[in-house]
Amino acid sequence: MSARFKVVVETQVYENYAAHDYDGKGPAPEPYWKAKGGNTYIVARISLEEAVKGRAYIHATYIEPALPNMQRNDHWYHEYLVDWELVDIHEPTSYEREQLRWEDGFIYLAQDITQAVGEIAKSQTPDRLSIGMLR
Repeated sequence: MSARFKVVVETQVYENYAAHDYDGKGPAPEPYWKAKGGNTYIVARISLEEAVKGRAYIHATYIEPALPNMQRNDHWYHEYLVDWELVDIHEPTSYEREQLRWEDGFIYLAQDITQAVGEIAKSQTPDRLSIGMLR
């Protein structure tokens, strides 16, 4: 089975502007969260056979194991999953396509974290993850 699609994840980032002036002493100031855009990640490359297994399968097999590499939630910074899509292996992501539309080329490419996700997969039980993810 050769890869036919990229599993592409979009995140939203928030930064706590109140945390910039906090020195860790006394009560923390009231948080002031400001949206700072987001990131695009490629978490897997999958075959057509895997793609037709459906959204729930893809989410459980590829997205959930990748979340620790994408999401962050602390006093200063929040990044969380917004959405994901399957993209033809030879096509740009939605955000990359928008850059081509408005710019002379790519400014920000999707971050390919498939290797990091594969390392997590090796430490998980086989019944939780697809063997295709380990390739």
